[in-house]
Amino acid sequence: MRAAAFLLIGVAAATAQSYSAGPQFEFPVASVQTPAVIRKADPEYTQEAKRAGVEGAVLLYVEVGTDGRAHRIRVLKGLGYGLDAKAIDAMSQ
Repeated sequence: MRAAAFLLIGVAAATAQSYSAGPQFEFPVASVQTPAVIRKADPEYTQEAKRAGVEGAVLLYVEVGTDGRAHRIRVLKGLGYGLDAKAIDAMSQ
């Protein structure tokens, strides 16, 4: 009986995950080509950051969907001064 309860919970969890909202992502298989940069967009440097003399890199988390576009972009390590938003804008392009 206890094993059946765990199995039922596992099936319910798997079913809930398969109907999640948002774009669906697939894991690559052997026949899929590796990703390649098609277009590169450099982020703009804000006047506020120039005045403050801020330099560095913004670290982003990005999921690339099966459509080849960036989804679920999040800032992991930001700089502030409007540079985080500019990095997200550049990645969205």
